[in-house]
Amino acid sequence: MKNKLEVDSVLLSYRDNKHILSDCYLACAGGNIIGILGRNGAGKSSLFEVIFGTLTPQNKFIRINGTPYKKPFIKQLVGYLPQKSMFPKQQSVKDLLRFMLAEQRVDRASISNERIRKLWNQHIGELSGGERKYFEVYTMLHMKHPFLLLDEPFSGIEPIYAHEIENLIKQNPRSKGILISDHHYEQVIGVSDKLFLLHDGALKAVHSRHQLEELGYIPAGTF
Repeated sequence: MKNKLEVDSVLLSYRDNKHILSDCYLACAGGNIIGILGRNGAGKSSLFEVIFGTLTPQNKFIRINGTPYKKPFIKQLVGYLPQKSMFPKQQSVKDLLRFMLAEQRVDRASISNERIRKLWNQHIGELSGGERKYFEVYTMLHMKHPFLLLDEPFSGIEPIYAHEIENLIKQNPRSKGILISDHHYEQVIGVSDKLFLLHDGALKAVHSRHQLEELGYIPAGTF
């Protein structure tokens, strides 16, 4: 039986009563990849923090396999890779992998993944933006939590690494349920099974690229 994450009745507003998120709902099963698009300030990162459990909104209902959780990260049910690097620069790739992953998976990683193998003895602070992001996504995909939130994994990196990260996500080695958001919408569309646009605080299902034009996310005539 596949794991299932359900996000319902999310309401987040600030002191001026401006609604950032209003009654958002989505469901993600193990192995699904759901893309979430939206303009700057639409609330994508806030939604991820609400799901992860580090941002407390006025209302939310998070269920995993039917059980409600206020802070899913505490039970290691949801992993989160934010926009800014979270890994310590002074640590080596080798030591960080051994700390974060089971030893047997680290050994397989060092043998089977050429890009990780090339970075093996380098420190995080020595990596390029693309190398660091590739390593971060790789590590999060191999951790044990059944769901993963990826915030801007394609931004600010070389095209070759954006392509390689796409491949990593598609391979999804542990069949996690993945929520992914990025302004590089072509990459998000390319890896996603389902697509939503966060617009006026609500998640709107997107079934064709032309809907992104109709909803004003991209200029008319792009497709």
